[in-house]
Amino acid sequence: MGIRMHAGPEGMPEGAAALQHVYDAVHGTIDTRDTYILGERSTIAHLLVSPALQRMRRIKQLDFASQTFSAADHSRFAHAIGTMHVMRKMLDRLVDTGENFERQLQYLRKSNARLFDGDVAADRPKLFQHMLLAGLLQDIGELPYAQATRHVYRPNLEMRKHVSRCTGIREDRLNNKQIFTLAGIFDEKIAEKLALVDMGLLAYLITGLSPDEEAELALRPLRHMVDGTLDADRLDYVFRDAYHTLGAVGDANSVIDTILYYDDVGPVVTEAGPVANLLVARARLYSSVYLSPANRFRLLLLLTALRGIRDDVECSKEFFGPSAVDISLDDFFDLDEMSLNSRLYDITRSPTVRRLDKKSRNALEIYTGKYIDYQHFWIAPVSERNAAPAVNLVLPDDLYFDTLSDQQRPIYYTGSVRVKNESLSHIADSVPLEHCAGPYSAMLQSPVSTQPMKDSILVFLPAVHRGRAWAEFDAALASRNLYDVLLENDPVSVIDFPTDTRNAPGFVGPAVFISFAAPDIQLVRRIAAVLVSARRRYFFYGGRFQGIGATARDNSVNAVREADAVIMVASTSYAARFKQEPDGYVASEIFAISARRERDADFSLVVLTAEDKSTVLDNLPWRSAFGFGEPPFFGRPLRSANSADFDSAVHAAIQAIDAVVTVSRDSGYSGETRSS
Repeated sequence: MGIRMHAGPEGMPEGAAALQHVYDAVHGTIDTRDTYILGERSTIAHLLVSPALQRMRRIKQLDFASQTFSAADHSRFAHAIGTMHVMRKMLDRLVDTGENFERQLQYLRKSNARLFDGDVAADRPKLFQHMLLAGLLQDIGELPYAQATRHVYRPNLEMRKHVSRCTGIREDRLNNKQIFTLAGIFDEKIAEKLALVDMGLLAYLITGLSPDEEAELALRPLRHMVDGTLDADRLDYVFRDAYHTLGAVGDANSVIDTILYYDDVGPVVTEAGPVANLLVARARLYSSVYLSPANRFRLLLLLTALRGIRDDVECSKEFFGPSAVDISLDDFFDLDEMSLNSRLYDITRSPTVRRLDKKSRNALEIYTGKYIDYQHFWIAPVSERNAAPAVNLVLPDDLYFDTLSDQQRPIYYTGSVRVKNESLSHIADSVPLEHCAGPYSAMLQSPVSTQPMKDSILVFLPAVHRGRAWAEFDAALASRNLYDVLLENDPVSVIDFPTDTRNAPGFVGPAVFISFAAPDIQLVRRIAAVLVSARRRYFFYGGRFQGIGATARDNSVNAVREADAVIMVASTSYAARFKQEPDGYVASEIFAISARRERDADFSLVVLTAEDKSTVLDNLPWRSAFGFGEPPFFGRPLRSANSADFDSAVHAAIQAIDAVVTVSRDSGYSGETRSS
């Protein structure tokens, strides 16, 4: 039994009729027809020829993997259609197992009675139509060479606020890719094709977020099908990427045929074997393709060049335009691999290229065609050293290294499955996926079978290198100190003082979150000492990979949500992190603070400056994000302040917070205020 088509008017756009069936190397014939035609014309056919979807033809799925695997030039467009196809197959399977989706339909009939009107024969195909659209559209917010460019480009404030208004989702809950994706969906060129679609449902399926908590509970099983342990996205990209690189390693059907149902926790399958095969294929892709040295080197070169261009005022104006890295939706739709590479080649012929620092210019030259023979090696953490760590080692300008920090989570946190079949009287406990693969599970940890090892660093160096900087580099390598030196440039902070006193006995006052950049940790140490002395409640995050990956971002956003007030340590490093890492922890905290200030009148933000105020006055969005005509600076610049002035600045910040915040949501604060 399959999904039945619900007949409706044709209304095909010119050229779209040929796309009713697509012939795919991985899945065979793909049916791209609607499960239910909402309105007077086909939705999917119109979307397939839209500029937003066609742009995905100009973005490769695997970045620079074709440097090593010559056939790995498949596009994100192919992946989008493949994901939609897998979603259709998953829905077919669930219908065959007896799933009727009645729980979800009951909620939808209540929340959108106009569309889901109780017609049993039509409501389920309408829901399936939304599931197919989610699979098709979930990646339209991807940047070209996203592993590099997501650290440079970000949505401008207007786009963030527009998406928040359209969805009802607070902007601080959305990451940059989700904002780009939703902005594209709500753009009039696509929105008119989705006129009768439940946009709130579609936004939830793609992001997992909704302003309605009931929706998040009722629709969670559907969300697991779009983004979860066994989702349509993963079931397409694993087998598609493997087909074009390592060779065929199975197909999605073998996994889909084991799916019994999805519930609030995730999938329940009849056997773990096919899922284990999926895991092994994915592990091989990470070790051999996604994190291959050739691919990561090109991404490093691109990121280094883009950051260098961005950090020079004249180069930035010429390359990015007046809005710099904060791009509009039109800018985003114009940004693909062809346009990005064209701009990079153009700037190599511009006189302004001479303004770039040596490292960035070297990266740009190699990226755009200059041949230099580079070698690579992996360096792992060491427990014993032959000498004291090098102090103030200046790394060579033509050295590049990759800590793979942004990849630690996707490699080593793989999810779990639950099994239920005729031989089991109940659902088995969750089984980590890495335990499903028998002897092959060692692939995740073995230094022989796969690289990278967890926490290893990938180092690239010219085959011919000389000079004092390289001599010091070789000495650090020989003394087994190089790993520490490279991590210091990542950077890493060791926290040896209290990071959270909210629940400490005797500590009182509003819960104050300290927002800072990692290089300013010593200033935070001194601020914390003053707060501890005053027995005030504060907290902050610091550690191994703060600022890299989804965990740090989520920590930052949640911290601002939980706090009664924020002390911002504004510095050149803080402003640089905001500018350089558009989806990093500083940017996440700034946008979360902006959202809190808009909705909470008793939320307080105070600013302590590390250097002279002029160094940060024009480099942070005081007016656009915070609504400040004049930033709320307190006290003298901290780096140059003596002990008395330093303490005075922190106490002034505390008094300003107490004047605004009247009630703490946690504990230990009476609500009394003091005037500043």
